[in-house]
Amino acid sequence: MSLATRPGRPPGKAPSALPPAVEAIDVGHVFRGRDGVETAAIERVSLQIQPGELVALLGPNGCGKSTLLRILSGLIQPTRGTIALAGAPPSVARAGQGIGWLAQDDGLLPWLDVTGNVGLAGRVGRRRAAVRPDGVAEMLAQVGLADSARRYPHELSGGMRQRAALARALVAEPALLFLDEPFASLDEITRERLGDLLLTLRGIGGARRPTTLLVTHSVVEAVRLADRVLVFSARPARVVADVAVRLDRPRRYDQPGFGGLVQSLKAELGGGASHG
Repeated sequence: MSLATRPGRPPGKAPSALPPAVEAIDVGHVFRGRDGVETAAIERVSLQIQPGELVALLGPNGCGKSTLLRILSGLIQPTRGTIALAGAPPSVARAGQGIGWLAQDDGLLPWLDVTGNVGLAGRVGRRRAAVRPDGVAEMLAQVGLADSARRYPHELSGGMRQRAALARALVAEPALLFLDEPFASLDEITRERLGDLLLTLRGIGGARRPTTLLVTHSVVEAVRLADRVLVFSARPARVVADVAVRLDRPRRYDQPGFGGLVQSLKAELGGGASHG
């Protein structure tokens, strides 16, 4: 059976009475350039993400994954289709739940120290996040930056900066966490360590574990971290496979099934590219 016919969950079926944390129905998006030329970035994408899931959006560079993430978070209005976060429009859901956001660029403000940057609780939208008085110090300890609380961004390594950005995204305990290739610019070892840290921090939340969408073009990263992998075609992006990752955690490269799943997903990527 091909991966494309083995979805992580049956389409349209939620595991409980709760609405999907993220739902897209027949979403498409077209960019129009200054010269009037239109470029289709996304084509008829429908998906459901259940509360607490960590789902990787995997696809070739430039296929529209980041555009879709911004549409799902409400930063971009789609050309067609509808988006719901916990059954509500993104603008409503953001005000009530909060969205943590982390991109490849850490976005730390150079005039603030680590404590100040994390205290900003950089959420999507204009609503200021509510952070417990001791929440910043606790989060810095969890990401290993307690001793760097008064240091400024220019004094930190790339990995430390991303740890600070991850702390900022999670300190207000958002219901949703959107990650846009956050570890892509780091060396392989640091990238793995931050991926493991992400899993640890999500586990600390228990029942409050944020629903997480991770944009990546790394097949190995998707298999290491995700509960499900959505594979996208070349632009315009379409979902060509929805795959549950049923491997025990912590996941290792040498565990049974890991390498085979990586190769199968690579094959799906190749097939999706040929259809794009």
